[in-house]
Amino acid sequence: MPPSAVASECLQVLESYGYARQSEHLRVVELSFEFDAVLVGPDADHALVLLVDQEVLDVDAVRRRLTSLALALSRSGSRRPVAVVLVAPPARNADLELLRPLARLVAVRRDRQTPGRVAEALREFRPLDTDELVAPRLDATKELRDELGADADSPATRRLIAAASNGEAAVHQAFRELFLEALAGPSDAPASP
Repeated sequence: MPPSAVASECLQVLESYGYARQSEHLRVVELSFEFDAVLVGPDADHALVLLVDQEVLDVDAVRRRLTSLALALSRSGSRRPVAVVLVAPPARNADLELLRPLARLVAVRRDRQTPGRVAEALREFRPLDTDELVAPRLDATKELRDELGADADSPATRRLIAAASNGEAAVHQAFRELFLEALAGPSDAPASP
């Protein structure tokens, strides 16, 4: 039976997130398991995503299939994460709770979806975009000079800013030297007449 429109949209969304479709027949330890779709990813990762598309939800059949798969994966020593995208009519929480211990479960209603609802339901499969997380690198010396304005041009401030690029200990040392110089008073410069 061809996948429902919602299941097809789920597959498109998962593929756009970097998951690759595999054969519907999953083999583990000489056992074959059949799902409506099997995906692996995202990209080079090997997380297993199983799509179950049911016009009428048969929780017992899904539970038996997932329990058998979990046992086979356990016996093979697999540590592969497994998630199930269950495309079915609205299910009771009690039914979904029977499946949750067996795999990460995302239930997607099989009835007509509004645009964007499937992608929203599957958002946890979207890989992190670390480019969005990295703050732009700032030049601390430039930022400090901009903040200090005209005061940044004093010899003492220039010495402290230069020391800052060598770390906290260098700033402490530069400040200590400036302090000792200030205590010593003016240098041995000849007195003006």
